Amino acid sequence: MIDSTLNYYKENNTKYVEDTYKLKMKEAWTKFTSILPSNAKILDAGCGSGRDSNYFVNQGFEVTSIDPVEEFNPIAKKYFNIDISNLSFQELDFVNEFHAIWACASLLHVPKSEMYDVFDRLHTSLKPLGFMYCSFKYGVNEQKIGGRHFTSFNEDSFPLFLEERKLFSIEEIWITNDVRTNRKSEKWLNVLLSKC
Repeated sequence: MIDSTLNYYKENNTKYVEDTYKLKMKEAWTKFTSILPSNAKILDAGCGSGRDSNYFVNQGFEVTSIDPVEEFNPIAKKYFNIDISNLSFQELDFVNEFHAIWACASLLHVPKSEMYDVFDRLHTSLKPLGFMYCSFKYGVNEQKIGGRHFTSFNEDSFPLFLEERKLFSIEEIWITNDVRTNRKSEKWLNVLLSKC
């Protein structure tokens, strides 16, 4: 994660959590969990408040939650009794550990120049035949908004990105509006992947 993005979350962690910890990702949660074995081990990569980790734990899954922002640790503990390991995507060194990876609105902060390395690490973290969900702001550019770095993809650019490495196959790709009521006009690219 770029330093300015990391600093944004360090300085605005409370507001970010207040804006997002009650959001329900029902469509994505359902698509993701419906393809997993009942005893699946999930890596929640970029877990923030621990909202999604909490949902998966309550569904009976074993969850490892990571986020590079240490300031999220006490918040996740307070709201959801979730323990976070402070790791960035670039520090991942798991090998064949997880049935699935959940990366909701987190990979979008990885610069395009580092994205292939990160996808290599995510691929290595998954067990054979593993799955991954990820989401990005809808678009084709890299930009800085309010101090944060964003890498965007759309339904054409993301498959082209994947073609370079052939690590994952697309199971499903769909577009949604932001679930926050004050951002309904913003679109998101959602992708469900399987490990090749």
